[in-house]
Amino acid sequence: MNVLIGYNYERQQKSEQAEKYYQKAIDAIQVKNRYGNLTATFFKNYTKLNYAAKTYTTIMENNPRANYGFQLAQIYGEQGDFKKMFSSYVDLVDKNEDYLGNVKRYASKYVTEEPDNEYNILFKQALLKKSISNPKNCWNDLLGWLFINQKEYSKALVQYKALLARNIDNLGKIKSLSSIAFENKDYETARKCCDILIEKSNYPRDKFQAIEMNLRMDINTQQPNIESKFQNLFATYGTNKQTLNIQLAYANYLTFTKNNPEEAIAVIDRASTFADSKFTKAFIKLKLGEVLIYNQQFNKALLNFSQVQTQFKNHFLGQEARFKVAQLSYFKNDFDWAKAQLKILKRFCNTINRKRCSGTFFNHK
Repeated sequence: MNVLIGYNYERQQKSEQAEKYYQKAIDAIQVKNRYGNLTATFFKNYTKLNYAAKTYTTIMENNPRANYGFQLAQIYGEQGDFKKMFSSYVDLVDKNEDYLGNVKRYASKYVTEEPDNEYNILFKQALLKKSISNPKNCWNDLLGWLFINQKEYSKALVQYKALLARNIDNLGKIKSLSSIAFENKDYETARKCCDILIEKSNYPRDKFQAIEMNLRMDINTQQPNIESKFQNLFATYGTNKQTLNIQLAYANYLTFTKNNPEEAIAVIDRASTFADSKFTKAFIKLKLGEVLIYNQQFNKALLNFSQVQTQFKNHFLGQEARFKVAQLSYFKNDFDWAKAQLKILKRFCNTINRKRCSGTFFNHK
């Protein structure tokens, strides 16, 4: 009620009386704190943002368990006070780390790839200030996230190594960083991540994925003795289910680097005996099809792609097969057929995007 009275005085250009009632509204919170949120809402509705911010601050001073960090951050953002906005986000996480994901989502609206961007600097300053006064894992997590957004992957690794030193369960962040760094061709950081995974992971799958990624980086950077590295790995770990992806990477190397598709086909055929699911078998067929195309065995390649396309009609594997059929048609100068396949693929992708937005799409594993 005091907010409304104050606003009416303000409309009559009686500023002194308006401010008097605005302050009375805030003072009333000291007596009945439960009315604080409603008071702040009234202030926001009348665009009295300074008073709304003061109201939320008063509520939290009276009740340390109250957390209106998002509301404060929103107000500061509307006012253009981004330093306070980021500080509010950080305070929010300080009180409750469950808000970590939400803060990343809101901060991503401002953070860019440029480390010198004003928002990036303000966010980093808020994090560093808090990490000094109250060290927590969440600050390393947020700094790592910020550095990834800035494509400073080596700096992100420093933060994630700090997390790893406290809890081995944080190895998943380093695994994720290895893939991001690899995709962005920061092979030095990706290799460091892979070496950590190989040394510390208790999961064979993660270890072998890291070994495979190291090999792919060796191939991409044309390192010497790649052949001997593959052979040493097979001698150490064998050719079996665990090394299946390494076998396929070797087939890829034989085909596209060593120009030896015949041997690659033999490697893939042997690897297929270790496939333990229809999805793995389909993936191997797609890989075999790629090698067959390189070897100009177009009909055999088409057979493999068509089998996967038929078996996984509404799955990503099936659509990948359809795309490869379209590529094959292009190679064979059947442009009309290739164009028709790509149109179908485009419709499928649009459908998938709609289902994702509506929450009805489920990905098979």
